[in-house]
Amino acid sequence: MEGKVDYIIGSSPTSDFQYHPDGPLLEVSLSTDLAEKLSIEHGDVLLGVPYPDSRIKLGVRVSGIFEPLDPYDPIWKDDIDRFLMPVIPKEEGSEVPEKWWEDQTYYLAFFISEEAMMNSIPLAYPGSMVEARWDQQIDNLILREWTRAEIVSSIDGLDGLLTKEIPGFQLRSGIILMLKEFKTQSFFSSIPLLLLFAVIGSSLLYFVFMISSYLMPARESDISLIKIRGASRFAVFRQYGLEGLLLFLASIIFAPILAFCLVSLSGILPYFHNISDGKLLPTTLSWTPFILSFGFGGLCLIAFLLPPILRTSGGIVTRRRHLGRPESVTFIQKYYLDLAFMFICFVLLYEIKARGQLSSGGLEGVSGINEALLFAPILLLFSVAMLSFRIFPILVKFMTGESSSLVLLMGTLSVISLLLNIFYDLLTDSDKLGLLLPVFVFLLFLIGMLACFKVSNKYSKLISFTFMLGASLIYGFYASEGDVIPFSLTKWILVFSSALTGIFFLLSSIKKYYPPWISLMLWNMSRNPLQYTWLVVLLVLSSGVAVLSATLGSTLDHSYRDKIAYDVGSDARIVLSSLGSAGRIHSVPSLSNFFDNLSGVHKFSKAKRGIGNIGQGAGSFTFDYLAFETDKITLWGREDFSVQPTDILLADMSSEVKVPAIEIPIGTTEIGI
Repeated sequence: MEGKVDYIIGSSPTSDFQYHPDGPLLEVSLSTDLAEKLSIEHGDVLLGVPYPDSRIKLGVRVSGIFEPLDPYDPIWKDDIDRFLMPVIPKEEGSEVPEKWWEDQTYYLAFFISEEAMMNSIPLAYPGSMVEARWDQQIDNLILREWTRAEIVSSIDGLDGLLTKEIPGFQLRSGIILMLKEFKTQSFFSSIPLLLLFAVIGSSLLYFVFMISSYLMPARESDISLIKIRGASRFAVFRQYGLEGLLLFLASIIFAPILAFCLVSLSGILPYFHNISDGKLLPTTLSWTPFILSFGFGGLCLIAFLLPPILRTSGGIVTRRRHLGRPESVTFIQKYYLDLAFMFICFVLLYEIKARGQLSSGGLEGVSGINEALLFAPILLLFSVAMLSFRIFPILVKFMTGESSSLVLLMGTLSVISLLLNIFYDLLTDSDKLGLLLPVFVFLLFLIGMLACFKVSNKYSKLISFTFMLGASLIYGFYASEGDVIPFSLTKWILVFSSALTGIFFLLSSIKKYYPPWISLMLWNMSRNPLQYTWLVVLLVLSSGVAVLSATLGSTLDHSYRDKIAYDVGSDARIVLSSLGSAGRIHSVPSLSNFFDNLSGVHKFSKAKRGIGNIGQGAGSFTFDYLAFETDKITLWGREDFSVQPTDILLADMSSEVKVPAIEIPIGTTEIGI
C-alpha cells in the first residue's frame, strides 16, 4: 500500500498488536469514503466475533484514514470500489427502491499489515483456517524479452516451488489464460500459413527442377562428347556437383540473413502498423532458419544434379535418336501416376469434408495438425498439374487438326453416360415408352461415332457431325431432368461432344490454307508437345499459389471477425464485474433507462448467466443457463449454426410467457407423479 495511498488522518497500521480484556487489538486503516458512509473516525475501536457466543473478541483500532493516489492503478484491478467500498449484494429478486444509492450496505473493508494478522489470529482462534491471497505485479517489459516457452516454464517452476512450500497453494495468473488463448489462436492461424508455405516451397522446388532441366539441353552436346571419350558418370557428377555445391553454400548462408532483413523491414508496411507502430518488426536470428535453408537447399541441390546424371547414360547417337524421335509418353502417363494421385486426393478431400478441419485432437484434448490432411490441397494441386502431361498433348494435337483423340475421349464419355441412363431406367422400372428415347439417341450417337472413325470417304465427316448433333438436340429437347445429377448432365456432355467434333472437322479442313509460319509452328507443337508441358505445369502451380495467397488474408480477417462476433454475440456486450459494484454504480432499472435514452442504441436486452439446479439430494440435476429477452435483441449467427436464422428460431420464445398456476383442491394431503 505504500506509495499507492495518501493518509489524510493518522498513519498506516503497524505490525505490532496489543491486547484488550477480551482478545487481541489490531491497528487497521480504511478509505475516506467508507469512513464517511459508516461514520468511523480516527482512533475508533471496533470489536468483532465470529459467532454470537464467542468469548474472545477481536478488536481493531483505526490508525489512519487514506485516499487513493491513482484510482486507475493496476493494484485496484480496474475496480477500486471492490477494495475500498465493497457493497453487500441484495438478495436476488428483492425490490430495488427508487433512491437505491441511499439504501446501500457495505462491508467493513479494513487494511491490516500481514505480520499483525498472521501473529494475532492464531492466538485468538487456534485451529482456524484462513484463505490468503497475494497479488503480485509483474514487469511486462521483462516478459516481452521472453519467448512463450520461457514464460510457461518460469510460471510452472514458480507454481511447483510454492506448492511445495505452502500446502494448498494455487497460482492464478492472467498470463496463463492469455498464453493458452494465444497458443490456440496461433495454432489455428498457423494452419493456413503452413499450407501456404508448403505450396510455395513445393512450387519453388519444381521451378528449380524445371530450370535445371531446361538448362541441360544446351549442355547435352558437351556431356555426350565427354561420355564417348571415356568420362565416367562420376566425372560428370563432379563437374556439375562442384557448381551446385557453390550455389548451395551461398544460398544456405545468405538466404536466412536476407529473410531476416526483409521480415524486419516489413514492419514499416501499412499492413503491420497496428503491430509495429510504423517501426521495424522485432525479429530474432536463430538457428531454425539456417536449418530450414539447409534442408531446402539440399533438395534444390538434388534437383540441380539429377538431370545431368540421368542424361549421361548415352552418347551422341543416343542424343540424336532422342532428338529425332522425342518421347510422346512420360513415366507419369506410362504408370498412371496422375490418376493414382488424383484418387488419393479424392480420398483425402473426402476425409477433410467429413472432419470439417485440418486439425486433429488427441486423447488428452490436445489439438494437433494432421500432416496427411494438410498436404491434401498440395497433392491436389500437383495432381491437376500432372494431368497436363496427359491432356495438354491431346489438346495441342486437337487444335492443330492432327489427332481426334479428344473427340474419341468425349464421345466415349457420352456413350457411357447414355448407357448409365438406360440401365438406371431399367432398374427403376421406368415407363417403357420413355425408355425408347435414350435408346434411340444412343443408336444415333453411336452411328455418328462409327462414321467419324471407321468411314473414310469424303462425306464421313458431314454424316458423323449430323448424327451426333441430331442425337444431342433430340435428347436435349425431349429428355426430362433426372433426379440424379450425373444423369442430368448427359445432355450437356452430348452437346459438348458434338461441338468438339464440329470444331475438329473445321480445323482439319482449313489447316491446308494456313500460312507457312503458322503451319511450321503447329507442326513443331504437335510433333513434341511434351516440351511445353513443363511450363504449363509451372503456370498451374503459380496460379494455385496466387489464388491461395490472395484468399489467405481475407480468410484470416473473416475468421478473426467471426471469433469476435462469437464471443460477443451481438454488436456489443457489457459485463458487470460484480454484484457489489454493479449495485453501487447502477441498478437494473437505471441501466435500462440509461440505454433507452442513449443515442445510437436501437435494441438491447438484459441477460443473466448462471447455474440452475432441479431437485434435491442424489437425484438433483445441475445445468448452466443463459436467460435474455429474445424479442429485444438480434443475436449474431452463422449459416452453419442452424438451418434457420437465429431470429426465426427465437421468435417463438417469448419473454412474456406466464405459466398459469395449478390449483390444488381443498383437502389434498400429498402430490405425486
